Amino acid sequence: MEIFQARDLLRYKTVTLKVPDNTTLSFKQPILLKGAREKVVAEVIGMPRTLPGARVDDDLVFLKTLNQDEALDYEALQEKGSDLLVKVQTAADELKLKMYFFHVQIGWEEKTVACWFTSEQPVDFRDLLKAITPKFKGRLHLQRLDPRDRADVVGGPRCCGRPECCDVRLSTKKISLDAVRDQGIVIRGNDKLYDVSGKLKRCLLHEVDMYRANRKYLPHIKQSVTVDGKKAQVRALDILNRRVKVSFMDTDVIEFYAVADIEYQGKQEGVEPPLEFTIPEVEIEGALPV
Repeated sequence: MEIFQARDLLRYKTVTLKVPDNTTLSFKQPILLKGAREKVVAEVIGMPRTLPGARVDDDLVFLKTLNQDEALDYEALQEKGSDLLVKVQTAADELKLKMYFFHVQIGWEEKTVACWFTSEQPVDFRDLLKAITPKFKGRLHLQRLDPRDRADVVGGPRCCGRPECCDVRLSTKKISLDAVRDQGIVIRGNDKLYDVSGKLKRCLLHEVDMYRANRKYLPHIKQSVTVDGKKAQVRALDILNRRVKVSFMDTDVIEFYAVADIEYQGKQEGVEPPLEFTIPEVEIEGALPV
């Protein structure tokens, strides 16, 4: 089955759909879906691919792709949300709820208004719904998003200098500290690991597979090794160059050695040479020259 992924812009959730016949999809393209209650607008975030046995969201049906005029009209509709945002935040402050609203999304047919907020802890907002529902026309939907989703919605320059991060394409993959450890990156006190939302950068997943493929040719940290007949212990790894930093048992000498020059238990013989790679030059619009 050929599927693609889209983000429901009303509830900010990722949905998996079957690719419609005779339709060409592009990244970030706005599309119209039919739900159980109303039509909703979504944007393509995962390009079509064949995945046998894939499970799709049956509650949403693809209707069409939005043309330029329809997309502009939908963007103009969202301008009404600024006044609604102030009303919701004011009502939450009056009830002393620690809810921080940052965006209001109006549905395609204006039947539903979604208010997105962040909070440190789960919030019981039933009293807030009772207070503000009479001020809205249609159905009101409050949804809590995590800081990373808020950063994606608000937008702006990322740590790399680009106006929009490529992490949208990796949004379906989970990232953990294992991806950092496997690349030999220092964790403690390293603020560069985190994006503007305070979460681990998704771009850490770009090269982790390459590091893991080369990591299997190296010994473990603190593993005992032998260098020229002398016993030593592994202190650090240079994964891409396949070098090992060792300290000798009888001296205070600490040096780097190629993995081919050391002996240890579980060493793989006849391994491939280290990968040769170059860092491509990337021009970023608006960046200052170095």
